[in-house]
Amino acid sequence: PMSGSSSPRVAAEAASRVAGRVWWLSQDPVGCRVVQESLHIEAARCIVAAELKGHVAKAARCPHANHVLQKFIAASTPHECQFIVDELLMRAGLVFQTARHRYGCRIVQQLLRHCPPNQTQSLSEWLLMDAQALCCHSFGTYVMQHLIMHGSPEQRRRVVQLLGR
Repeated sequence: PMSGSSSPRVAAEAASRVAGRVWWLSQDPVGCRVVQESLHIEAARCIVAAELKGHVAKAARCPHANHVLQKFIAASTPHECQFIVDELLMRAGLVFQTARHRYGCRIVQQLLRHCPPNQTQSLSEWLLMDAQALCCHSFGTYVMQHLIMHGSPEQRRRVVQLLGR
């Protein structure tokens, strides 16, 4: 995670460029870059998180906003990413749908890569429920590879066990 150590003026400018417009900007090919560029500033990350809350499922499927989520996860602490995990778990089947989506799979991969296994335990449980189908899916397979690479030893053991059936 980046420290966000910038001058107060730079931080204020970055935050003001996106404040009140994060979701709108994130859905635009040029605007999503503006939001991504602001993410190295902690104050802007707080604004982005607050304004993306409630939009995670749509952002994960958006050809532009998915990049904002990916960059947010990469630039943030695991704690700052918790709202993304929570929103993916809000609706039954959403983790599985997101893992199989051309853009959404990248969000699940980033969470598995950047958050500790105990934080992604519930996500992993959903993935393990249909591990065989995900492993054979054109996008889901990348998510399962990340679960094997970044999951706990127990999660890795379960993937191997489920695939051996």
